[in-house]
Amino acid sequence: MLKRAVIAGAIVLAAILAGHRLIPALGGFTPIMESLLPWLGLAIPVLLLLALLARSAGQPWRSCSPPWCGA
Repeated sequence: MLKRAVIAGAIVLAAILAGHRLIPALGGFTPIMESLLPWLGLAIPVLLLLALLARSAGQPWRSCSPPWCGA
Protein backbone atom coordinates (compact mmCIF):
# COMPACT_ATOMS: atom_id res chain seq x y z
CA MET A 1 0.00 0.00 0.00
CA LEU A 2 2.83 2.40 0.89
CA LYS A 3 4.59 1.54 -2.36
CA ARG A 4 1.57 2.57 -4.44
CA ALA A 5 1.15 5.79 -2.46
CA VAL A 6 4.80 6.69 -3.05
CA ILE A 7 4.46 6.01 -6.77
CA ALA A 8 1.27 8.06 -7.01
CA GLY A 9 2.80 10.92 -5.03
CA ALA A 10 5.89 10.92 -7.23
CA ILE A 11 3.79 11.00 -10.40
CA VAL A 12 1.63 13.85 -9.13
CA LEU A 13 4.65 15.83 -7.96
CA ALA A 14 6.47 15.31 -11.27
CA ALA A 15 3.38 16.38 -13.21
CA ILE A 16 3.00 19.55 -11.14
CA LEU A 17 6.68 20.47 -11.32
CA ALA A 18 6.98 19.76 -15.05
CA GLY A 19 3.63 21.04 -16.26
CA HIS A 20 2.75 23.92 -13.96
CA ARG A 21 2.57 26.32 -16.90
CA LEU A 22 -0.13 24.20 -18.53
CA ILE A 23 -2.54 24.66 -15.62
CA PRO A 24 -5.09 27.34 -16.53
CA ALA A 25 -5.62 30.38 -14.34
CA LEU A 26 -8.16 29.29 -11.75
CA GLY A 27 -8.90 32.39 -9.76
CA GLY A 28 -6.17 32.85 -7.18
CA PHE A 29 -5.05 29.20 -7.17
CA THR A 30 -2.48 29.35 -9.97
CA PRO A 31 -0.35 32.25 -8.63
CA ILE A 32 -0.33 30.68 -5.17
CA MET A 33 0.72 27.33 -6.61
CA GLU A 34 3.50 28.94 -8.66
CA SER A 35 4.82 30.70 -5.57
CA LEU A 36 4.87 27.36 -3.73
CA LEU A 37 6.70 25.44 -6.49
CA PRO A 38 10.16 25.74 -4.88
CA TRP A 39 8.71 24.36 -1.64
CA LEU A 40 7.22 21.40 -3.50
CA GLY A 41 10.77 20.37 -4.30
CA LEU A 42 11.19 19.56 -0.62
CA ALA A 43 8.81 16.65 -1.15
CA ILE A 44 11.46 14.86 -3.22
CA PRO A 45 13.65 13.81 -0.24
CA VAL A 46 10.51 12.82 1.67
CA LEU A 47 9.40 10.64 -1.24
CA LEU A 48 12.90 9.15 -1.40
CA LEU A 49 12.78 8.21 2.29
CA LEU A 50 9.28 6.75 1.89
CA ALA A 51 10.44 4.75 -1.13
CA LEU A 52 13.34 3.31 0.87
CA LEU A 53 10.94 2.49 3.69
CA ALA A 54 8.50 0.82 1.30
CA ARG A 55 11.30 -1.16 -0.31
CA SER A 56 12.62 -2.42 2.98
CA ALA A 57 9.17 -3.30 4.36
CA GLY A 58 8.83 -7.02 4.81
CA GLN A 59 12.55 -7.64 4.64
CA PRO A 60 14.11 -8.39 8.01
CA TRP A 61 17.16 -6.41 8.98
CA ARG A 62 20.12 -8.71 9.47
CA SER A 63 23.12 -7.86 11.55
CA CYS A 64 25.14 -10.82 10.31
CA SER A 65 25.60 -12.63 7.04
CA PRO A 66 23.61 -15.83 6.32
CA PRO A 67 26.33 -18.41 7.12
CA TRP A 68 26.60 -17.11 10.70
CA CYS A 69 22.86 -16.57 11.17
CA GLY A 70 22.04 -20.13 10.30
CA ALA A 71 19.85 -19.14 7.37
